[in-house]
Amino acid sequence: MEKTVTAIAWSVYVCLVSLLAAAPHWISVRGWLSTDPAPAWIQAVGSVAAIVATAAVVQWQHVREQRRQIAAELAARVEHCNVTLLKLWRQLNWLVNYQAQFLNPQRAHATRHVSLLSSPPYDYARWMVDGPNLAFLMSTGAAGVVAEIILADEKFEAAVQAVNARSAIHLGEFQPALERLGWAEGWPLEQVERCIGPRLTLQLKAATDQVYLHVDAAIGRLQDVGKVVPAALRQAFPGERFIAFNAPDADRQGPST
Repeated sequence: MEKTVTAIAWSVYVCLVSLLAAAPHWISVRGWLSTDPAPAWIQAVGSVAAIVATAAVVQWQHVREQRRQIAAELAARVEHCNVTLLKLWRQLNWLVNYQAQFLNPQRAHATRHVSLLSSPPYDYARWMVDGPNLAFLMSTGAAGVVAEIILADEKFEAAVQAVNARSAIHLGEFQPALERLGWAEGWPLEQVERCIGPRLTLQLKAATDQVYLHVDAAIGRLQDVGKVVPAALRQAFPGERFIAFNAPDADRQGPST
């Protein structure tokens, strides 16, 4: 735009010089300057030059404002994508930690439906993805990642709901039943199941199986998202940086860009 304004200014300058060269007083600049009032054609040229210069400045300001708005919109979209990826990484981090600390030690045990420890209810709402605000991706080359993100988010929600539901049964029914019956550490599984009854036994088994199923599935889905989605976003927004993540290692490494 700066080049355009310069070209317009030079055009106005050349026009003025050409017109002045044809003026009777061009040879005698002193005489032309002493002419009062200025000839009408001089006034007309000045008016045209002022109009052209004003229009050029207005156009330049308009283009500059458009560029500023486009840059601000791009920055906001990139930031929203990275906030979304960070939430997904936090989801994956929580699930992997829960899997390592609670699920894996009991995974192969026949008694896992009673030996798997309960956990306090997890408030996961703050880590849920704001799906509607990703609608702008539908008009980019990364339209396919919207479904990937939403599916991963739903898998995480299902996993945490399964964990919370089983913990509620374990804390609210199983443990009180054992306390009423005078449970002592070392009871065999058969004795525990006889004490709590078939209904609660089946309920615990089903709830425990759901926890393993949903947590494992959510981790797999989130791992795929961490590999595929950032790469797709980089293609849709060249030159921008997006968070990439994998399942946390033993040292609990965070996301990278």
